[in-house]
Amino acid sequence: MKTIRVGLYSSVAIATTLLVGMASAQTNAPDTAQGEIVVTATKQSNTISRVPISITAVTQKTLDQQGVKNISDIARTVPALTIQRTGADSAPQIAIRGIYSVAGSPTTGIYLDDVALQKRNALSFSGNGSPIPQLFDLERVEVLRGPQGTLYGGSSEGGAVRFITPAPSLTTYSGYARSELSFTDGGGPSGEIGGAVGGPIVTDKLGFRVSVWGRNQGGYIDHIDVWNPNVKYKSNANSSKQRTARAALKAQITENLSATPSFYYSYDHSDDVDTYWQKVDQSTTTAFSRAATATVPGYSYAAHTYGPYTQFGPFTSGNPFTSPRTTQIYLPSLALDYNAGIVSVKSITSYIHDKTSGAVDEAGFNGEARNLQGGIGFVSELQNFRRTIDFRNKRDSFSQELRFTIGSPNAPLSFVGGVYYQHSRIKSSSEIYENLDQLAMVLRGLDTTGVYRAPLLPGNLASVRYQTLTDEEYAGFGELYYRITDRLKLTAGVRVSRNTFEYDQTYYGALAGFTTPTLTNGGLSAGKQKSTPVTPKAGLNYQITPNDMIYVSAAKGFRPGGVNPTISQTTCAAGLALYGGNPPTTYGSDSVWSYEAGAKSRLFGGLASVQASAFHVDWNQPQLFATFPGCSAQFTLNAGKAASDGGDLQIQLRPMRGLTLSVAASYTDSRYTRQILGPEQVAGATRSVLVNKGDTLPIAPWNVNLSGNYEFALNSVWKAYIRGDFQYASAYNRTTGPGTVAYAPEQYRAEATHYTSARIGAIQGPLELSLFVDNLLNSRDTLSQITGGRGTCRNTACTTYAINEPIYIGQTFRPRTIGLQAAYRY
Repeated sequence: MKTIRVGLYSSVAIATTLLVGMASAQTNAPDTAQGEIVVTATKQSNTISRVPISITAVTQKTLDQQGVKNISDIARTVPALTIQRTGADSAPQIAIRGIYSVAGSPTTGIYLDDVALQKRNALSFSGNGSPIPQLFDLERVEVLRGPQGTLYGGSSEGGAVRFITPAPSLTTYSGYARSELSFTDGGGPSGEIGGAVGGPIVTDKLGFRVSVWGRNQGGYIDHIDVWNPNVKYKSNANSSKQRTARAALKAQITENLSATPSFYYSYDHSDDVDTYWQKVDQSTTTAFSRAATATVPGYSYAAHTYGPYTQFGPFTSGNPFTSPRTTQIYLPSLALDYNAGIVSVKSITSYIHDKTSGAVDEAGFNGEARNLQGGIGFVSELQNFRRTIDFRNKRDSFSQELRFTIGSPNAPLSFVGGVYYQHSRIKSSSEIYENLDQLAMVLRGLDTTGVYRAPLLPGNLASVRYQTLTDEEYAGFGELYYRITDRLKLTAGVRVSRNTFEYDQTYYGALAGFTTPTLTNGGLSAGKQKSTPVTPKAGLNYQITPNDMIYVSAAKGFRPGGVNPTISQTTCAAGLALYGGNPPTTYGSDSVWSYEAGAKSRLFGGLASVQASAFHVDWNQPQLFATFPGCSAQFTLNAGKAASDGGDLQIQLRPMRGLTLSVAASYTDSRYTRQILGPEQVAGATRSVLVNKGDTLPIAPWNVNLSGNYEFALNSVWKAYIRGDFQYASAYNRTTGPGTVAYAPEQYRAEATHYTSARIGAIQGPLELSLFVDNLLNSRDTLSQITGGRGTCRNTACTTYAINEPIYIGQTFRPRTIGLQAAYRY
């Protein structure tokens, strides 16, 4: 791996040298700036080639032509951006440059214009994850790679993703409309329609922008009865609906002062998850028995043989029920801009109310059955067994930023800085319903109280969990840009924050082992954490020519700590023993230091552009997400040290009239650099290994996106284009490696993935019509594998293990989809 990293850095150095050489040869060449995007990543407007950070910006038109429908599609086209889903109740987890974690606060900032959307994860089933805006009526999407702690604050250790909306115009009218109809192999049809319009109400005084959009997406997963393959519970179960609306008004109050109130709404509902059962092999359980005592009768349970169940494969599931999820965002905001020439002031006031609710069906995955039967969740005597987890998550957040800008990006001296305040409160709850009395009697000959030391609550309610998580932040920040010479510029900045985190948790029910929560039994817990992070940044950039730049930078990122949920002492007893008892109630903050070198160049009059960068990240005390073997409980701890090395490359060429070729590639080597051991259970006893030195994070090392677009005239009125996109992600390790508690051989290695799409279109003025095929080659590469095979291994070779799950649950791309799209832009 060291050889690969050295080779990568050498390649970037060679590329930079070549760019410098070509730039020198191009000193007098004109640049038409064709296609260059203006971004606001540094909270000032500048062309992307003049911003000394690694950044990708994608316009709405490009998103449409690439067939991008959601954040996962964006990740296939942007270097070093990774999207993963970790469960039915969770939103996508986003990572940049290998800084990945599903625990605690996010590692990637998510912004709608200047408003932060990211929120901390509440562990256990709770509707986790940051809400993501819908991809309609956007000016562009900006992906900023590397820590953005100075200007964007905590939870942007890996970078930030910004969704920028069109501002109301006071002078000109503009509009955008899009409709689509598509058909998926073996699935239901999909369709969408939306429109946006804006312009002056009173020229130079008052303007507006409004948009509304909706999409219905057909499903392609069928639910089939495990016991009777001829019975289909539901076809195309994983259908979904998305809606969004936005309204903004801009008033020019005085010559220097303007006000822009806006309101954003988003609705995202899925009827079910996109997972399917890959296979269910034949499995035979081991008979077990219990000797009678004075108070407990004897009991024996015979061996059972299950399967093979051959009705399963891609796009079929044995879950009798679905796992729906709904997320809504309500976001009013007010932006005040005062521009007095060299000095400008901006105030952004926002309020976020978002809520997520849903359910998770775990009918075939009861922990009691799996523990007693070596990983098999089926019980033939109880074919109507049901286990459902209902969850809700609500956040209310207020934020205020006051930002000052002195000078322009091209001035000898300029400054961006200000103050920031945020108060956020998350309330989450979850309930587990299952017919435990019947299950306990079948498997153990006892009722629920006899097994768990507590009875079921009314309605088969097995456990209840509530969490209230409150975050408050005060911060001051600033970045200074000083032009040392005409070509050499210094960037220096720092952010100082005061963060307070409070938690209040309640947990009770049969699965907890008690029905009345107290401080003594752990059912009630509350506390507070405080921190004062300082996140500096420094950099130098050298403008070789007006079109060519090299830069170096060092920046720090920060993420606050959090709290672990209460763990059941009954259902998780075996797992707790492996870890040496209860994990700590809380876990600490983590931080990164990132070092980056890069180059940007526009060559041959703008016919070619190149961006290249290499980075090294030191990650201190990363928050490690872990699960207890034998139960679904989750917890977080700080895992010593990690590091991430790599680079990214973006090239765009226009070798002939009408033809555009693009390459976007990245390499990321993200790994733990220290071994982490579990707590000592008994003095002198061997401690469990949580992480081995060299274990990698679940990030594909190589990501490559290739695209080509050829545009040509059909006649004097119409022009046409042909476009193709190909994405590749290399194989990677999903879990920690052999010898660790979480090692699961059949889930350990994730395969490489390949995805191809194609589109042909015709354009006449503002109208664009296109025919597209997504997943052209009908790839079924596995994107994730949630369960299956051996787990909780007792030795490195995994010849002895606690469970061997016969159900392999995976996720793959949506099957080949063919559709028609119409777009109108003016």
